[in-house]
Amino acid sequence: MTAATSATTSDVPERPTAVQRHRRSLPHGFLAARPLRPLRTVWFWPALATLALGLYRLAAPALRRDELAALTVAHLPGHVILARLQDADAVRGTYYLFLHYWITVSGDSPTVLRLPTVLAMAGAAACVALAGRRMFTPRAGVTGGLVFALIPNVTRYGQEARSYAFVVLGAAAAVVLLLRALEKPTVLRWLGYGLCVTAVTYVHPVALAVLGAHAFGVLLAWSRRPDRRLPVGFALASAAGAAAVHPLIQLGRAQSGHQLAGIVRPDAGAVWPQIFGSTPTAAAVFLAAALAWGSGRSRAVLFGTAAAALPVLAIWAVSLNTRVSYFTPECLLFVLPAWAVLAGAGIALLRPRGIVAGLLALAVLALPEHYAMHRESSHARYIPPPPAAEALAARYKVASVDHVSGIGVALLVRR
Repeated sequence: MTAATSATTSDVPERPTAVQRHRRSLPHGFLAARPLRPLRTVWFWPALATLALGLYRLAAPALRRDELAALTVAHLPGHVILARLQDADAVRGTYYLFLHYWITVSGDSPTVLRLPTVLAMAGAAACVALAGRRMFTPRAGVTGGLVFALIPNVTRYGQEARSYAFVVLGAAAAVVLLLRALEKPTVLRWLGYGLCVTAVTYVHPVALAVLGAHAFGVLLAWSRRPDRRLPVGFALASAAGAAAVHPLIQLGRAQSGHQLAGIVRPDAGAVWPQIFGSTPTAAAVFLAAALAWGSGRSRAVLFGTAAAALPVLAIWAVSLNTRVSYFTPECLLFVLPAWAVLAGAGIALLRPRGIVAGLLALAVLALPEHYAMHRESSHARYIPPPPAAEALAARYKVASVDHVSGIGVALLVRR
């Protein structure tokens, strides 16, 4: 009797635990959530690598003209900065105010000035890894984050006291928040996405171009799971974000004529190597991104491709039909996270030794640019403007003067 009872009991399936029921309830495929493993967090090594490269010889390059101009404005009282933004540099106002309070607390040495942008790029690398994990696999996330760390312009503009690194961080974070909202379209998640879009646009309004690619991603997710909360939530969040920054966009548009008048008309073919900071690196990333089509996740690859290319095409088209051009490599850096995600997904299809070999090859291709950017003259390509020279004369001195094509280049170093 006991044996029969035991046999009968053994045939009854065990009730699933709470963790098992939760995992079964999660969506699969595109935009599927992945369980986190604290000892194997995908973002740690990419963020650490980006941080290490950014901190290396951080103060070696002399401050360039734009950095000195930002420092000049940041030394003004807060109310003076706000008044000044009504006449010029409104689109840079958020960064100027941040820098004002940052140097008030931490000082204004070159290392301190550039530290926030280094941290911003490290945060962007973490977001790249998280996006890669959600769109593809944890291995693709780690690989994509390391690809991002090796791109020369990630370090170059991570070591520049300007707003570009914060735009890259905001764009990368917006993708992660969008993926979370598409997985579980709650009000709170859409609110977080909308706030992120608003924040990155206040840092640089040109970043609003990401919304077209994000709309395409929402369409892809909705085609797989026709939940009306997806398009409705995105429409409300993006519209609220765009409406919140509309006054800044209008003010910036009124000021753009004299601020961007010197920018040449866009060349869509030549800009890609300039965005990456290296022609061989750009070619290698494009090749690795093409391999991502072999991952079997067509929706994820389509969304990544849209996020990598559509904003550039949109800004190019707008710049062709307006009196000023916004088509500069610095303004387009925010597409680098999407390219890194795709490249990471492509390289991750290889065996572990192949992944290591691919990353080492990318490092070798990027090495000349990484070496060159740490020279004293690598950032200082222009004569410092008179206001900056006057405001910083007590703390900086001219180290040397060179002439390139008849243009004087002054290098300033800390006294």
